[in-house]
This record gives sequence, structure tokens and C-alpha cells, in this order.
Amino acid sequence: MRCAVALLVLAACGQSVSAVAIRTVPPPPLAPGAIRLERARCGPDALLMPAVLDGTLGWFVIDSGAFTNVVFEEFATRAKLTHVNNGERVGGGLGIPVATVELKSFAVPGLPGVDLRNFLMLSTASSPLARHACGVAGVISPALLATHDLAVVVDFTSAQLLRMPLDEVDAHLAAAGTYHFVAERTDSEYTAGIDVEIGARKLRLMVDTGACCTWVTTTSGVGRDLHPRSVARGNIGRLLGATPSRSARALLRFGDVGRLLDVRLLTPDENDARESGGLGADALRDCTIAILQTGMRGACR
Repeated sequence: MRCAVALLVLAACGQSVSAVAIRTVPPPPLAPGAIRLERARCGPDALLMPAVLDGTLGWFVIDSGAFTNVVFEEFATRAKLTHVNNGERVGGGLGIPVATVELKSFAVPGLPGVDLRNFLMLSTASSPLARHACGVAGVISPALLATHDLAVVVDFTSAQLLRMPLDEVDAHLAAAGTYHFVAERTDSEYTAGIDVEIGARKLRLMVDTGACCTWVTTTSGVGRDLHPRSVARGNIGRLLGATPSRSARALLRFGDVGRLLDVRLLTPDENDARESGGLGADALRDCTIAILQTGMRGACR
């Protein structure tokens, strides 16, 4: 799991509520071969996908910033999942303990041929992400749904997901939007990143669909520029704990795409050893992204 998991997507709600937001308008028709996604109740820019683990349905955040799949303890208990403690830890510094889930079966309704088994369990006592899950079962890394010849395509406008052959991706994105971007994973990165112009500076950010908000560290050049005109915001629930945040309005450009966003500023800790920020789901509104094993391509309206 990446160092800074699922920023604020799940904050400010308890576990007793439904993960899925109530629809106010009818959903658009499904594209051929697609499955319908849902908006997160506690972060409407985040998208949730259904998955059935050992016979129990859960709703999982599609989190491109995660390199493994995670279930939270509340869902693991409800689904009666078997898990073992192998002494594994994730995160910076000493990290926090996680258990290995031993799945008997996995399926995504409406998406045949998917069989993920690599899940870790995050306990309620270990992390605020599990304590304030807002009914969400966990996170799924969409790159793990991709194969050497199939991409995972997520449409943030119509809230749909499908897998398609790699040779069909370019045509699909050309029809999906006018403004394009490409994110690639370098040898030193575990998830795809992209150079983003923020004000007068450029900063490499990971593409982080599991984060509600685009964020930078206060120690980055961009963070230092934005800090004088930022305002205090609430605490952010992170992997190792909660941290105060600030925000400042800024113009972002990545590829052909421009966005005016309230960028979150976070004080780094040892969890941020390799990260200067993330391009969150708020930057991907009205976008369609194709997720490959080695990177991403996107088209926005």
C-alpha cells in the first residue's frame, strides 16, 4: 500500500452508514461491457466499485494510488474473512501492522474473468482509515485489474468501468474528451505520476483516484508558495494517523488539462518519504482514464 492512503475520501463519517451516496438523477445507460460504479457517500468525487469476497458484497474505493488491495476490519468481520498475521507492516518508519487475507473466492459482478486474491486487512485499532471507513469495505488498486493486453477504463462522468483491449484505448479516449494527459510509472515509483504545473512551479504528483482532494506537502516548493494565502481546514485521516491540513485555490495544468482547485497542504511526516503530493479525484471530474499496468492515459471534457 502506498504511504499516504486514501486522503479524506472516507473521513467525517462513521462505519454504520451506507458507503453509497443517494442518487438524485437517473444514471446514464451502461456502455457495452461496462459495470456501474457508485459515488462515495463521504466524498462524492471518489468512485466505488462492487466486489464479492467469499460471498459477501462490499463497495471498494478505486484507488490508483494503492499498489495492493485492502479490506477494512469491519468488512472483514462481516464477511467472515480468514486472515493471518505474518508480521507484515506498511507505511513509513515502523509502519503499522496488517494481516494477510486468505480469500476463498473473489468476483466483480458484471465483470467476468477477474480474480484478485492479494488483499491485506487494516484493523480498526491501527489506522483512522479503518476507523472512519464510512461504510466502505476497503480499496482496490485498478492497476491490478489490468493485464498485459487489457486496460481498465474508468469514466468519472458517467461512473462506469470496463476493461478493453489496449489497441482500442486511443480511439476510446479520443471520443471521450478533447483535453488529454499521460501519466507514467518510473523505476523509482510504485504508481503512475505526472508533472503538474501549479502556479509558477512544476511538481510531479502521483495520480491518486482514491484521494478526494489534490494535495501537496508544505515542504514542497508549491506548498511553500501556497502556504501564505492558505486557510486552515480540518484534520485529514491518513494511514498512520490524522494530520492538520490547510487549503489554497490554485490553477493546475497537466497535459492539456487545466483545473482551478482548492489544493490541500499537508505537513509531511515519515510517511511522505517519497511523495510530494497527489492529483486527486477532484482533478478528474469529467475525465475518462485508461489504467494500464505501467501507467495511465486520460481524456477530459
